[in-house]
Amino acid sequence: IDLSMYDSTSPSYGGASQTSFEFGQLIQKENDANLDLTYAFDAGMASPLTISAGAEFRREEFTSTPGDPQSYGAGPYAAPHPLYIQTAPGVYAATGTNTDTESPAASGYGGTSPTYAGSHSQSSHGVYVGLEGDVVKDVRFDGSGCAISVASASLMTEAVKGKTRAEAEHLYAAIHDLLTRADAPSLPELGKLAALGGVREFPARVKCASLCWHTLHAALEGAAAPVSTE
Repeated sequence: IDLSMYDSTSPSYGGASQTSFEFGQLIQKENDANLDLTYAFDAGMASPLTISAGAEFRREEFTSTPGDPQSYGAGPYAAPHPLYIQTAPGVYAATGTNTDTESPAASGYGGTSPTYAGSHSQSSHGVYVGLEGDVVKDVRFDGSGCAISVASASLMTEAVKGKTRAEAEHLYAAIHDLLTRADAPSLPELGKLAALGGVREFPARVKCASLCWHTLHAALEGAAAPVSTE
């Protein structure tokens, strides 16, 4: 940024004031470099693990250059000029001038003086390493429906959070069997979800209990179409 002003004055210089001023330049430079890497590998788990790493370096530099001397300086009228001065004890002589104190620097904006001009810089860097599996980090539902559909969705979000994709798919299949098959095995790992088996006695309500699970299955498959139990 090159700062300047025209049609102004530097009051403390009186009649010798400039009417245009260069206040100095403000220069900012920034250099950034970053690197991000990811690598997936099979660790014998339900899904591959992904290791990620990266680094970033940043250097910032700020420079300000001096402005015109009158843009920041104090002229002769920055100090008051009295009407009389004492030339001897009890003797005063007229100075021929009588002025109040005028403000230094250009009117409206002060330029950069050599004292504050210069360059300043700083550097920063950061690194990260991460390890991630194919895990359901978070799941939630937002909607309204009958008590059965809301209860099923609530149980589902609690059950699948922290599970791998494969484990969530296995849970979906187990609940689907529980709701639709009279001979579905009772799996100990279902825990509180086993209570959904009672919905099977009310066929009209099976869709209510299974809708959220079909939605979960579609999300795991990456399906974009609306979910329906029809």
